[in-house]
Amino acid sequence: MLVHVADAAASGYSSILMRTVDTDVVALAVAVVNEVEVSALWIMFGTGNNPIPIHRISKKLEKEKSQSLPLFHALTGCDTTSFFLGNGKKRAWTTWENLPDLTKMLLSLLKLEGTSDVPAQCMQMIERFIVLLYDRTSMLSKVIELRHHLFTIKGKMPENIPPTSNSLLQHIRKGNLPRCIYLEQSNRGFTKFT
Repeated sequence: MLVHVADAAASGYSSILMRTVDTDVVALAVAVVNEVEVSALWIMFGTGNNPIPIHRISKKLEKEKSQSLPLFHALTGCDTTSFFLGNGKKRAWTTWENLPDLTKMLLSLLKLEGTSDVPAQCMQMIERFIVLLYDRTSMLSKVIELRHHLFTIKGKMPENIPPTSNSLLQHIRKGNLPRCIYLEQSNRGFTKFT
């Protein structure tokens, strides 16, 4: 869909309207809207009749946060990755806003195209994000410590505690790979048409 947007922009259209029912498309559009030369990109989402101003959202979020949005979306649950039970997008967004260094770590994951290695510093930041997602006042930094705390101290059931560090690593790898593929395909399309 985004390659079609790039083609329309290259053909001289300055205001473009898309329709989708897929939140992944919305997250990707926010990330790449500045790569195409259009004054406005709108998305009609689902069966709604009120277009979403993607260009304004991207501008308000600023470049780094806009570019990292698809990875955040994949990390917190999308078409190809599971979500963290009991922790929706609103709570994840608030946690992200309170942990601004996560944006830099997500952007550094974008540079890992073609590899499944996740640098230790990225993993540490993402683990801290998950800790705060499950317990916003926690001083813990490791998921294993949080799992122990939530299960033994707070009496949470296993389905209500975060995944193990190894499961989280696989979750990150699974979320990063599709994001990089989408971005690479979009960039190839944008390069072709711009």
